Amino acid sequence: MQAHPTIAPGTVLGGDFRVDAPLGMGGMGSVYRAQQISTGKPRAVKVMHPSLVTSAEMRERFVQEARIGSMIQSDHVVEVVGAGVDQATGAPWLAMELLHGEDLAAHVARRGRLSADELVTVMRPVFHALSAAHQQQIVHRDIKPENIFLATAHSSTAAMTVKVLDFGIAKVAAQALGTATSAMGTPLWMAPEQTEQQARVSPATDVWALALLVFWALTGKNYWRTAQHSGGSVPQLMREVLFERMVPASERAREVAFGVMLPSGFDKWFARCTAREPAERYQNASAAGVELFQSVLGVSTGLPAGSAMVTMPSAAGGFSPPTAPSAAGGFSPPTAPSPSRAPSFGTVTGMPVAAPPPSGSAGKVALIIGGVVLLLAVGFVGLAGVGGMLWFRASAAPAPPPMGVPASPPTPGAPAGADPSPAEPSPVDPSPAQPSLPAVPPPSPTTPSAPLPAADPTSTTKKSAYSAGQKVDVLWGGSWWQGQIVAVKNDKYLVHYIGWAASWDEWVTTARLRAWTGSARSK
Repeated sequence: MQAHPTIAPGTVLGGDFRVDAPLGMGGMGSVYRAQQISTGKPRAVKVMHPSLVTSAEMRERFVQEARIGSMIQSDHVVEVVGAGVDQATGAPWLAMELLHGEDLAAHVARRGRLSADELVTVMRPVFHALSAAHQQQIVHRDIKPENIFLATAHSSTAAMTVKVLDFGIAKVAAQALGTATSAMGTPLWMAPEQTEQQARVSPATDVWALALLVFWALTGKNYWRTAQHSGGSVPQLMREVLFERMVPASERAREVAFGVMLPSGFDKWFARCTAREPAERYQNASAAGVELFQSVLGVSTGLPAGSAMVTMPSAAGGFSPPTAPSAAGGFSPPTAPSPSRAPSFGTVTGMPVAAPPPSGSAGKVALIIGGVVLLLAVGFVGLAGVGGMLWFRASAAPAPPPMGVPASPPTPGAPAGADPSPAEPSPVDPSPAQPSLPAVPPPSPTTPSAPLPAADPTSTTKKSAYSAGQKVDVLWGGSWWQGQIVAVKNDKYLVHYIGWAASWDEWVTTARLRAWTGSARSK
């Protein structure tokens, strides 16, 4: 019995997307190569597993969340060109641009850790996408290497473009798997607040994951000790995330990645990004990006115009509304309260300009112009002095104090598996050659691209003992727990522990399953 219905080749979704062939399958859905009938362009269509979205309300929510990408003013977010719910199967789907290349996890596995120059090339677009998202009060919630895609560019100026995948989809899956308060994310990259059932996320949640991602890209190793050996479990990881001392990034790099030197100033930046209290972190990707690129790496930020302001929490506990798009398509900087008789600002250059002079003789006009020039010169000198003083004070500021720990420990006994979430399939056609980053020698023509997981050729002759949607008892830690089969692949079963957040889901074998008794533990 198959885990989920297969979309047959030739099926037309939404009246405009004809399915050609499958590209991959993950824990949340399957991705197919399709052709957009109206334009003839190849597309990637992601179809969510029907068992994850069972109610009409949740299906409608999926379609709404799928449209969030159109609100983000960044070319580094995957373009969604259509979304809907298949009438025949009830499965939600979304059509995206078809990407050729590989995700960042596959690239680092194939080529090794990134140099400082490569880091700028890859991470500047990531910060650009998240800065634009945070301005729209959109939080990704699942930043990890598998959701950063290095796509082949069709351009005369660049060989590669970076795309951030799966905006909004993580949120829908969290709500569909049980309750709307379920935590969502991949444990290795989750911020402390995401481990709570009543997860209250903000842009600062993404900042935590961004810091871990930058550390991983520079060292080729995850920051957490639990991730360094195969026997690590989620409870061990959560203890590290929530309670153990956060050692400086350079110290951990020496421990897990011999010979790797992190840039000067990286420790201070990383410590602020990974403060356990969200209010003590940079409040959005813009603020974190400005500090990383300008102060630590010494390059320009490349962030959306006007996005470098720090958004502070509001009195109600949320975060402030984003800056609205300007007429030119960019983002306007926040307007500070103006004292009386302050100079006006030009619409083109943004520099102070004088109000129109009153009518009078040419001598008065010349006198006014001379005064304005003198004021501008004095203003520029003053600004340079203030900027130098601020720079000196910022560079001399002490490192932040040691961070505290949450007031209460997490619920013990969570199911094991340091990273139980299966990698989601990307909107990618695996056949073309993978893109290469600047400053890295390109792969030889014989270098194979990173393939998507292949199905077991014997799978057609095997009959699974359990099927998707079936409730079972799951053996973990010497006890039986209540679970439900989410997906089946050959002789492996993706199990959701009933009553737990979706991040605890894991793949298990038949040996750890038994028929549902109704008497196994649930909490």
